[in-house]
Amino acid sequence: MLNKNWREERNALVVKRNLLFKNFEAHPMNISLVHAIKKIDDQIVVCEEQLGKEHAASRR
Repeated sequence: MLNKNWREERNALVVKRNLLFKNFEAHPMNISLVHAIKKIDDQIVVCEEQLGKEHAASRR
Protein backbone atom coordinates (compact mmCIF):
# COMPACT_ATOMS: atom_id res chain seq x y z
CA MET A 1 0.00 0.00 0.00
CA LEU A 2 1.28 3.46 -0.90
CA ASN A 3 2.20 5.79 1.92
CA LYS A 4 -0.62 8.34 2.22
CA ASN A 5 1.74 10.91 3.74
CA TRP A 6 3.67 11.37 0.48
CA ARG A 7 0.46 11.62 -1.51
CA GLU A 8 -1.08 14.09 0.96
CA GLU A 9 2.06 16.21 1.02
CA ARG A 10 2.22 16.22 -2.78
CA ASN A 11 -1.44 17.27 -3.01
CA ALA A 12 -0.91 20.09 -0.49
CA LEU A 13 2.13 21.30 -2.43
CA VAL A 14 0.20 21.26 -5.71
CA VAL A 15 -2.51 23.43 -4.16
CA LYS A 16 0.10 25.93 -2.90
CA ARG A 17 1.84 25.93 -6.29
CA ASN A 18 -1.38 26.56 -8.17
CA LEU A 19 -2.25 29.51 -5.92
CA LEU A 20 1.21 31.00 -6.42
CA PHE A 21 0.98 30.48 -10.16
CA LYS A 22 -2.35 32.30 -10.36
CA ASN A 23 -0.77 35.16 -8.46
CA PHE A 24 2.22 35.06 -10.83
CA GLU A 25 -0.09 35.26 -13.87
CA ALA A 26 -1.54 38.44 -12.42
CA HIS A 27 1.94 39.83 -11.56
CA PRO A 28 4.46 38.33 -14.01
CA MET A 29 7.23 40.73 -13.01
CA ASN A 30 7.29 39.39 -9.45
CA ILE A 31 10.42 37.23 -9.60
CA SER A 32 10.06 36.09 -5.99
CA LEU A 33 6.96 34.16 -7.05
CA VAL A 34 9.01 32.34 -9.68
CA HIS A 35 11.51 31.26 -7.04
CA ALA A 36 8.76 30.11 -4.69
CA ILE A 37 7.08 28.12 -7.48
CA LYS A 38 10.40 26.49 -8.43
CA LYS A 39 11.06 25.49 -4.81
CA ILE A 40 7.62 23.90 -4.55
CA ASP A 41 8.08 22.15 -7.91
CA ASP A 42 11.29 20.59 -6.56
CA GLN A 43 9.44 19.39 -3.45
CA ILE A 44 6.68 17.90 -5.62
CA VAL A 45 9.29 15.97 -7.59
CA VAL A 46 10.69 14.49 -4.37
CA CYS A 47 7.22 13.35 -3.32
CA GLU A 48 6.57 11.82 -6.74
CA GLU A 49 9.90 9.98 -6.63
CA GLN A 50 9.04 8.55 -3.22
CA LEU A 51 5.60 7.50 -4.41
CA GLY A 52 7.20 5.83 -7.43
CA LYS A 53 9.66 3.93 -5.23
CA GLU A 54 6.90 2.76 -2.92
CA HIS A 55 4.74 1.74 -5.86
CA ALA A 56 7.60 -0.26 -7.36
CA ALA A 57 8.33 -1.92 -4.02
CA SER A 58 4.69 -2.87 -3.55
CA ARG A 59 4.64 -4.60 -6.96
CA ARG A 60 7.40 -7.03 -5.98
